[in-house]
Amino acid sequence: ADTITMVKSFAGSMGVGGGNNAMYSQIFDFAEQAVNMSGLDFSPNPDGTNKIVSLKYDVTFQKKTRLFIFDQDDLDSSKDFLNACEGTGPSISNLPGNHLASVYLKFGVDDLDIPDEAKMFTDEVTGGFQSASFGDEDNLNAAVGEVCDWMIGKEPKQLPPSIKVNEGTNDKSR
Repeated sequence: ADTITMVKSFAGSMGVGGGNNAMYSQIFDFAEQAVNMSGLDFSPNPDGTNKIVSLKYDVTFQKKTRLFIFDQDDLDSSKDFLNACEGTGPSISNLPGNHLASVYLKFGVDDLDIPDEAKMFTDEVTGGFQSASFGDEDNLNAAVGEVCDWMIGKEPKQLPPSIKVNEGTNDKSR
């Protein structure tokens, strides 16, 4: 069921459904019911993943890890991941955007290998289209900068707001 919820959110971020979101919503609802009835899901499922993290992801690995959290990511499972960590957990960077923030594509007519003798016809053929893009270049650049900084050993530039985990047991505020 979590898998279908993630796919539905991802499809929404990609603009799938256009003006017919009710139809797509019904399709995803049906798929979710079918998955629930069949018992299919990713393996390991979220609970299994958390168990593996709690058993195998020790403090040594945590010190080498950075968790990148996007501030508008409705697929984020960082709280559960941090709850599963024994010890202090990994360092955390908060980044702008959603689950697709690290995706930026730009296509332009100038990027095509068009012979010089055909270039004068490109406006006619493309109807004046010059370029199109998907994603947010600034969000991508923020993510790339933060990952590069982590790789060379720098501390997070964009610290997250406090995340309460393990409430009621060990207070692991981050």
